[in-house]
Amino acid sequence: MQVMPPKHVVTRPHFERRSTRPEPALNERKSCRTALALLAAAVAVTGLHGAQLLAPSALSAQTAPVQLAVVQPPVGATGLVRGVVFDSLAMKPLARATVMLMGTGRSATSNDRGDFGFDSVAVGTYEIGFAARAPDSAGLGVLGTAVTVSANGTLRATLTTPSLRTLWKNRCRPENTFGTDSSIVWGTVRDAANDLLLANAVAVLSWYDLRPKISPALLVDEIRRETPTDVSGHYFACGLPHDILIANQAVGRNAASGRVEFAVGARRVHKVDLMVSSDMVLSERAAPITREDSLAAGLSHGQATLRGLVVDEKGLPLADATVLMADLDTTVRTGADGQFRFAAVPAGSQMVYVRRVGSGAITQIVHLRPNVTTETTVHLSSVNTLAPVNVRSEKVIGRDRLDFEFRQRMGFGYTADEKSIARQNSLYNVLKGFPGLTVRQTGSHIAVTMKSGAGNCAPTVYLDGNYVRSDVAFSYQIEHYRAVEVYTRYVSTPAEFARKRGCGAIVLWTKGARW
Repeated sequence: MQVMPPKHVVTRPHFERRSTRPEPALNERKSCRTALALLAAAVAVTGLHGAQLLAPSALSAQTAPVQLAVVQPPVGATGLVRGVVFDSLAMKPLARATVMLMGTGRSATSNDRGDFGFDSVAVGTYEIGFAARAPDSAGLGVLGTAVTVSANGTLRATLTTPSLRTLWKNRCRPENTFGTDSSIVWGTVRDAANDLLLANAVAVLSWYDLRPKISPALLVDEIRRETPTDVSGHYFACGLPHDILIANQAVGRNAASGRVEFAVGARRVHKVDLMVSSDMVLSERAAPITREDSLAAGLSHGQATLRGLVVDEKGLPLADATVLMADLDTTVRTGADGQFRFAAVPAGSQMVYVRRVGSGAITQIVHLRPNVTTETTVHLSSVNTLAPVNVRSEKVIGRDRLDFEFRQRMGFGYTADEKSIARQNSLYNVLKGFPGLTVRQTGSHIAVTMKSGAGNCAPTVYLDGNYVRSDVAFSYQIEHYRAVEVYTRYVSTPAEFARKRGCGAIVLWTKGARW
């Protein structure tokens, strides 16, 4: 930044709709507070004059040139600055935002109502910038506006994030219809080997869509959306759901990233930067032929290394946590010091899953580079363990069992309960034990006949109270049957099972019955 003498006019440059400036390397972005502190230090040295203070992102950069007259403030004249920070994406005040009064080295933090203030501000024109974790996760960068402080006055300033409709208008194509449940996912695609932004790469986004109203059965469709990157290496995908899990994978020329998963959330704008690597693409010579080849191919090798630390809320290391890189089918466990390490793995963006007994599971995106050891820290939160609860209740006898026991007491037929069935090794042996039945078995097929007034007949067969073919009713393994009823005479067959005149019935009950 350069210092310009007073009485000059500073023109803020017009930011193009899509920035072509390379972004900082992934995983090197500091927290908002640290970045603003460094920016404030630089501004405090150079002053306001000539400083390019705000850094709009590729998503929100759409501002017209502004003529900002810099006036030398009278010595000793001061005013007050009061304002509110509002999140237009979440439609509520933005709490705990860091607000910077540029050129003074001063900062404030908004309260739960989004309010902030500066006292004794020298008269003049300033830029007020703000940043917070939520807008930062959406990729909005440092936002702000120009204000003029007058002597003995109180300036009221409202700082807002761009609304979803504004972002949609600037970045989405006309065929993308703006809806109440639509969201925007955007980001960059880089080459893991040289960190260059890639034009004409493709971000492949997919998710599952439920269609309960189309058919009586629940239909599940996998929706796939391919979005290319522009000349600056940015992609913008509009019209995605915000409340379900979305998978994202970048594909370049002979290069790809791993699949990463995320949910957009209530703000409905989410930034996902991806790195691609040729390590994630199998050559034709390494193409899997058998299942064993496929499993071996999944354990791809590369030149990247990931070293990490798993800690709890207090920053203490957690031992015996499971760390999984799903796309690579590779799992390790943390040691007593909470550390883990993946060596010789493919470069590019990968999704890491971390879980541990007594702690909540978490996912984290890591960006690996060849011949570089990437370090990361994973914070696991404890799961509250509830006190033991003893539940006692009387067992309720099911309707099918009540009816079975009633017919058993009436004594019109023959029955076998679960204990009797358990003593046999097949349904064939169970049926052979009933008098009045002729049972034949050919392979797995069982044929049963009984005597009637005109000779032999095939009895009606019921399974769990439903009339079925005998081959269906007799097809279960012996351990699945709970009870059997046999009525060899039509006149003694209960009315609900007397389907075939002149012949009896066989009733089988499985462990799926109401017992």
